[in-house]
Amino acid sequence: MFNLIRADVFKLRKSAALKWILLVACLSTAVMATLAYLIPQGQLDDRLSGVGFLFSDINIISILGAITASILICGDYDNKTLHHAVAAGASRRAIIGGKMAVYSCAILLTLLPYAVIVSTLLAFGGEFGMGSASIGFLHLLTSGNELTGAGLGKLLAVSLTLALVYIAQLSICLPLALLLKRPVFVVALYNAFNAMTGQLLAFSSADSGFGRIFARTPYGGKYIFSTLETAPGDLLEGIAVSLIYTAAMAGVAWLIFRKAEIK
Repeated sequence: MFNLIRADVFKLRKSAALKWILLVACLSTAVMATLAYLIPQGQLDDRLSGVGFLFSDINIISILGAITASILICGDYDNKTLHHAVAAGASRRAIIGGKMAVYSCAILLTLLPYAVIVSTLLAFGGEFGMGSASIGFLHLLTSGNELTGAGLGKLLAVSLTLALVYIAQLSICLPLALLLKRPVFVVALYNAFNAMTGQLLAFSSADSGFGRIFARTPYGGKYIFSTLETAPGDLLEGIAVSLIYTAAMAGVAWLIFRKAEIK
């Protein structure tokens, strides 16, 4: 598996698409942070909060994460890399395990600009706001929490929790890519699925039974709204749920790939 991971890392390092993905993530972070600072100061109209939300991590990572999965899986179908790996004797379980490991690292790298900028702004202090439209790192930025020296460890724990929740949410892209084999279908279907989970998030607040179950998934609001005030036990729970869900999606991807015909 180690050689498979090295090969995928090398491919991503040389990929022009990954460079564009990181550039988009950096620019989007800058736009989000700028609007989150200027709107509360009254220098920009509150109606621009919707624009700021479009550039927030929850929206950008959904698109960029699906594209990254397409590069790792669909591209390898097109250039026969998966076929060569199987023919060379690599087990399908090792191939999927390597893909999930590299994919998770790629998502972490894409989220890094958001984590760094938000942590820096919290350290310097100030008022940030985006109306009611805030999820993930944007919610952490606009939560009104003050960062102190003693809170650096908590900030790291919250950032790790948010990153793992995003990885868990996006992990479904791997089985989708193996099933659909076309990047445009993967991106479109995942974003449709993401929109549906957003509606379920709103619905879960009105139904206590469903809400309790849905809240304890990566798509529920319990973990994606983590802040510096979130209890350590809830952060650990979010990390555990995310890791279990990611492993489950890797298992689903392996089941799909095991039955796939590779010639």
